[in-house]
Amino acid sequence: MKRVFIITAKADFRWEYMTRCDQCGEIIVFGGLKIYDNKFCKRTCQVKYSAKIIPQKVVNEYRHKIRAGRCSVCKGPGPVNVYMHYRVWTIHHHWNCVSIPQISCKKCAIRSQIGSTFYSIAFGLWGIPGLVTVPIQVFKNIQGFTKKPLPWNSSEAEEQSRILLATFGTDSELWNN
Repeated sequence: MKRVFIITAKADFRWEYMTRCDQCGEIIVFGGLKIYDNKFCKRTCQVKYSAKIIPQKVVNEYRHKIRAGRCSVCKGPGPVNVYMHYRVWTIHHHWNCVSIPQISCKKCAIRSQIGSTFYSIAFGLWGIPGLVTVPIQVFKNIQGFTKKPLPWNSSEAEEQSRILLATFGTDSELWNN
C-alpha cells in the first residue's frame, strides 16, 4: 500500500492508506483484482502486468506459432502479421487519436483500416481539432493498404504476442493449427 496525503473539508491534514493499482497507479475504490500480492483496478491492467513478466524465450516461441497460425479475426489461413489502423473522434475541443495494432491476415487488416477510416470521418469532424486530425488518420489508413506490414520482430509484434499470451495462455486455439 502506498501513502496518500488527503486534505479534508475541515482542512485537517492526515495520511491515509489507499490501495493503488500496481500497473497504472490509479486508486482502487471498490473491488479490483488481487492476484497474489498484486492489486489491479481492472482486467486490462492485470493482463498488461502479466505480459511484462513472461520470459522472452516463451514469447519468441509462441510468436512464431502465431505467425504460422490462423487469422484471429476471420479464422482463415495464415500467414498473419501485425497491422496498424488509426482512429480519431472529436467533440468540440475534446479529441482522441488512437493507433490500434492488430494481428491478422492482410484481408482483415484492410477491412479494419477501411472501418477505422469511416469511423474517423463519421466521429472525427465534430470539432475543430478534427479538421486537422481526421485527414492525417485517414491518410495513415489509406497508406496502410499499400504499405508492408510491421516486421514480425518489431516491438509492436512482441507486445501483442505478450498480451495474447497473458490473456489466453499457451494452449489457445489462436495459434494452434
